Amino acid sequence: SRKEKAELEKLMINPVWTSDPSSLPLSSTVMYYFIRGLDAFIKDDITSSFHFFKKAVSHIEANPLMIEDDPYRYVIALDNLAIMQQQLGMHDEMSETFKKMRGLAGNKKIPHSTDLKTAVLLSFGTEMDIWFDAGLFDMAVAMIPDVETAIKQNSRFFNPEKKATLYYQFALAFFGTKNYSKSIY
Repeated sequence: SRKEKAELEKLMINPVWTSDPSSLPLSSTVMYYFIRGLDAFIKDDITSSFHFFKKAVSHIEANPLMIEDDPYRYVIALDNLAIMQQQLGMHDEMSETFKKMRGLAGNKKIPHSTDLKTAVLLSFGTEMDIWFDAGLFDMAVAMIPDVETAIKQNSRFFNPEKKATLYYQFALAFFGTKNYSKSIY
């Protein structure tokens, strides 16, 4: 909304947002990159937004204890980065970012809360939506076997509504590739 944009503009005037974040504590540095990325995104500066979200991810990855301490923050950073990669047409990189996110599910050092597991698993739906927006339905179809496996292996994390949404996406993917018989999922 305009009011929220105006509030963000007031916040961004503060010199802390134009200074070097290297003197900030680790988690504050990540927040700095998140806020700068959001500010750039709101201003339709996708390249700068990508740059800041990439820095947030790089910063977290350079400090693996941050992933173990707060994996949900890492998932959010990866999700934001993937969205910017899609906006810039970096589809291969976006797929790698989603794979990195899903790799958290097998990391034994990370506590797996229901919220984290759900966020990671729902990234399949987010990625499929991005392929739909790009008109790349064949990329969404290619994901379906992995999504079906994830649903079977993690059924307790998918309520009926989430499952229905994913199956709708399967149907849409097949329809988009003109495979109408499989679109009746």
